[in-house]
Amino acid sequence: MKTITFNYTKKDGSTSERTLLVSVEPKPATDKYAGIDLSELSPEDGSEFAARSNLLLDKYLEGMKELQAEFDLKHNYRQFLESGMSDVIEI
Repeated sequence: MKTITFNYTKKDGSTSERTLLVSVEPKPATDKYAGIDLSELSPEDGSEFAARSNLLLDKYLEGMKELQAEFDLKHNYRQFLESGMSDVIEI
């Protein structure tokens, strides 16, 4: 994941400098960035958090690859258009 620093202006006109560990970037479906706001941390702590977070993410992704291989699901990641879905049940 990458880290971005930016100035943010709220609808009320107030501004603040923010640092975000990005997990979601704007795409055609959304105009928002999402992630963990590191703004309250010192630059050093923010860097350490980002580095450790990336290590955890790498371990997670490697574990998911191994689990998918174990169940023969290595090529089963899919995306579905919400407009084509109906009778959705959340568990």
